[in-house]
Amino acid sequence: MRRSVRLHGAVALVAALGLVAAACGDDSSSSGASTTAAASTTAAASTTAAASTTTAAGGSTTTAAGGGSGSTWCADPIDTSIDKVNGTNAGAVKWVLQCAEKKPLKAAGDPIVLAAITPEGDPAGTFPEWQGGSKAAIEFLNQELGGIGADYKTGKPGRPLKIDFCATAINPADVTKCANELAAKKPFAVLRNINFFGNDIPIFQAANIPVVSASLVTVPDFTTPGTIGIATGAGCVGQHTALVDAITKDLGKKRIAVPWADTPPGVVCYHDLEKKPLRILAGKVDGDPAVKGKIAGLEDIGVPIKPATPDITAQVQQVLDFKPDGIIFSAQSADCWNFVNTLGKLGWTPTKIPLVMSGACIDDQKALDAGDLSKGIYFLGASPARADQTDPFLAYQGKVLADKIGKYGKKEDATKGFGINGFNSTMTTAMLLSRSAEKAGGLDKLTQKGFVDYSLATTFEHAYAGTPLNCAGAPAPYTAACSPFANLTQWDGAKYITKRANVNGVYLVKGTKIDTGSGS
Repeated sequence: MRRSVRLHGAVALVAALGLVAAACGDDSSSSGASTTAAASTTAAASTTAAASTTTAAGGSTTTAAGGGSGSTWCADPIDTSIDKVNGTNAGAVKWVLQCAEKKPLKAAGDPIVLAAITPEGDPAGTFPEWQGGSKAAIEFLNQELGGIGADYKTGKPGRPLKIDFCATAINPADVTKCANELAAKKPFAVLRNINFFGNDIPIFQAANIPVVSASLVTVPDFTTPGTIGIATGAGCVGQHTALVDAITKDLGKKRIAVPWADTPPGVVCYHDLEKKPLRILAGKVDGDPAVKGKIAGLEDIGVPIKPATPDITAQVQQVLDFKPDGIIFSAQSADCWNFVNTLGKLGWTPTKIPLVMSGACIDDQKALDAGDLSKGIYFLGASPARADQTDPFLAYQGKVLADKIGKYGKKEDATKGFGINGFNSTMTTAMLLSRSAEKAGGLDKLTQKGFVDYSLATTFEHAYAGTPLNCAGAPAPYTAACSPFANLTQWDGAKYITKRANVNGVYLVKGTKIDTGSGS
């Protein structure tokens, strides 16, 4: 089963501040420390960078934090002070977004062609909201932000973008067919949503097509050299290790139940990024000496759950029979909420046993429908896009996301984790294209190699409504995981309350051998 959709749109962004080196390393004790270190380093660099802001088209404006932009398109000031928290270029992105509200730019000229591959229509895994979010972002970029290479100094729009979408079944043969179909069109780059097999990457690399991954769930996703993993929370690498970090560190739990999605990627994500870090912390398997054995008496149990299983009473009863003091779970949204509802039928409430779920589980309507049963559930991952974030710039970007998905797509896609991912990953890819074009000296000098080189050199680069990119600092063996940070939020019955920003659990598994689950 496969269907292809072609979309003409414009991709824009941003007035680039240029490359600013900043520290954004891993932290063996808390993500807060690494964020603070990166922030202090970037703060000094961004103060210098603020004196000369270059546009994506290669023009320049002279400004300082709080000063005038020097642009004939928009005289509003560019505030680079937010770069120290939100990543290099954050102030420039905010300036473009706010200026475009008053004076939109529409892209013109010959398009730059990308491709996108995403699973849809299969009960084992379907994420139509991802394509919906991506399309809304493209229309927003097309109609309002001026296209790749827009000259924001003069208000001259850049070129539009054309994206070819291909939707696949959860079937390796169908993924191969779809990847070959897209590769034959020779796009400038390909944007990948969640892929259960990772078998599309060699096809694109053999065709010399840059690979940008919006969700990392397989070993090839994590580890393939030259690929750009822009997923907030680095897919399973960041989100699942962050689940472990949050349930043990923030909530202080020591008897952890881990129901897990019994899919090809789910096997690896559970064994390598949930079971392994829990057992490193318990001292049962080898790991970083700073982590191994840190939590004496830590116990865990894994319970596999097949996707789209209507009745999971037996699996949920197994979870509860373990008598856990904490539960972590990640799956497609429908399976997450089936799990929550089944827990409730068996007498569970969030106040009895805390539950932490990944951003893939976020679905505002399902949370509202669950009523008191959902009140108090924690989430990690895609939630930084929410308009109720405590960080003002993330809140602003979340509002833009909701408004533009409502304007150009389906409003409900803005309430789902993969809808948020589709919008954000498209916007972030556009930013990287514009910045790499600016660094090359203009769109006429933009190359695929230049785009990849720029992206892989990022150290604390702003990503749309997410956590900063640090491709250059991705730890072995997870070298394609550019954005390990995720935000811990809690649903209060109506909105998400931030509990800890920029959670980074990758330190738990850094330098360890990947456990594929084949020997367990």
